[in-house]
Amino acid sequence: MAGRNRMVRHLPERVLRQYEYVQRIPRSPTDIEVLAADDVAHAFTEFALHVLSHQQRGDQVPDNQPCAHTRGYMRWFVAV
Repeated sequence: MAGRNRMVRHLPERVLRQYEYVQRIPRSPTDIEVLAADDVAHAFTEFALHVLSHQQRGDQVPDNQPCAHTRGYMRWFVAV
């Protein structure tokens, strides 16, 4: 995420639950490359290349399981 005075690393797979998708264990923030501010601005102009695919998003949360997550997620969450 970037603004006029701040740029913050953001991995969209870390917030799947907020968009009603089953939360999975995301990759580590250190697994993404460091980008210069100009490169981040350029990435915004080509945002479609950076949108999560259906496979990356996974399954939507079933109505009867509002806290659905993948196996091992809670163990991972507690460990970090």
